[in-house]
Amino acid sequence: MNKSKKHKEPSPHPQPAHAPGKKLPVWGIVAAGVVALAVLLIVFLAPSDDRRPAAETPQSPPQRLDSWIDRARAVTALFHKVYTPCWEGAYGAMGDAYLFRATGDSSLLRFHTVDNDLRQMCEGTWVDDRAWVCLAELEWWSVTGKRNMGLVIDAVRRYDDARHEGRFSPHEGFWSWYNWPPGSNVNERIFTNSNMNQMVTVACKLYDATGDRRFLQDALLAWNGDGKIPGIEKRWYRGEGKWEGRLGPAAFGKELPWDGAGYCSVAASLYQATSDEKYRRIAVATARRVMDPASGW
Repeated sequence: MNKSKKHKEPSPHPQPAHAPGKKLPVWGIVAAGVVALAVLLIVFLAPSDDRRPAAETPQSPPQRLDSWIDRARAVTALFHKVYTPCWEGAYGAMGDAYLFRATGDSSLLRFHTVDNDLRQMCEGTWVDDRAWVCLAELEWWSVTGKRNMGLVIDAVRRYDDARHEGRFSPHEGFWSWYNWPPGSNVNERIFTNSNMNQMVTVACKLYDATGDRRFLQDALLAWNGDGKIPGIEKRWYRGEGKWEGRLGPAAFGKELPWDGAGYCSVAASLYQATSDEKYRRIAVATARRVMDPASGW
């Protein structure tokens, strides 16, 4: 993701901010995250009778869990060397939360709550910058027993600020989150894509954390529209895991730069929030299509 974006500092907070370090090479993290997300969706969302028989699936020798943890530790060691307290750092903070869940390594907890307070991460510029930071905060809230409500409060602040700025809008004829509010005086296009709509994932997780239905209502409005103006599903989803968007108006030359893979996590979060099978079916179908070699990935 070769974004040329400035970092915007967060609102004043009692804890001191930390100076940014070097840029993190995020393309690899994004690609790995998409694949990992697809794998998790297949494992956790698909029922056993919905999978192909074992005889049809090529089998690889099983790997020890420790080998995966060792790989994750090697990655996180490099990440900590190039850490920056903004959207780049938020990607790695989510990965560290998953590693903490698996290992209970207290040094990871200290890194993201004491040495580098997640609440001090910058605001970024595009709305997906807010989303990544919110998701990191909410993941750490979850893996630490759902007791640190300061992380939830900060995620609510970031979400509400973006909402009040007008970044959730139907101004192009469909409901979506946008990198900038409509009419902003910026020297770049005001576009949307699956990155921007990770704010829908944030909304679902905030609903889980707070019980406030306004977050769920926002998420459902973004996905389903309001009855007159469509939302994400009608705008881009073509069925059987296939997503299509316009060419040209957004990042990497198209509205859906990863062919809808980013909507796996959005649909999965909506399923977790509502138990509506529709979202589960779309998440699983999308993940399967992404993982099918015939699709070109």
